[in-house]
Amino acid sequence: MILKEPLIGKHVSLRSAAIDDAEFILDLRLDPERNQFINATPQSVDSQRNWIADQLIRSGDYYFILENRSGENVGTGGIYNIIDGKFNCGRWIIKKHTSPAIAIESIVLSYHFAFNQLQLEVAEFEVRKDNVKVVNFHLSYGAVKKSETDIDVFFEFPKNNFHEMLQKFRNFHTLNY
Repeated sequence: MILKEPLIGKHVSLRSAAIDDAEFILDLRLDPERNQFINATPQSVDSQRNWIADQLIRSGDYYFILENRSGENVGTGGIYNIIDGKFNCGRWIIKKHTSPAIAIESIVLSYHFAFNQLQLEVAEFEVRKDNVKVVNFHLSYGAVKKSETDIDVFFEFPKNNFHEMLQKFRNFHTLNY
């Protein structure tokens, strides 16, 4: 699905991914330092273009390109599998040497969009257990560990925890809630 307008923050803007973003996305997904905790990706720009084309018309699926204040593409993220007030939050890959403020604010903007514009109630997502830094990040703002396997930790983040998250990260965003 396509955002009506970008989600604009203090450090980052989120816009809908476009077919022209395929090469950027593929480069991110194939970067050995970035792809150790994500699903494998076909190594074809055409495959990536086709996936984006399908995603753009898929109901309940928003795929974002993260842009810094200079308009440079610095990452991806998304909200998808929207069903019965719940959604998955994921697809986050951010270029190395990018400010942590961009990662933090991109999550805040995504939750704000999901909870307030789409009127959803609960984010669900999983993180590879070995990705300790990201597991700890999600725990730090109030995500709740629901279960785990040998490989993944499964989280929920309810809308009623969002205000506390905004307070914790108040220096990283301009949202008033």
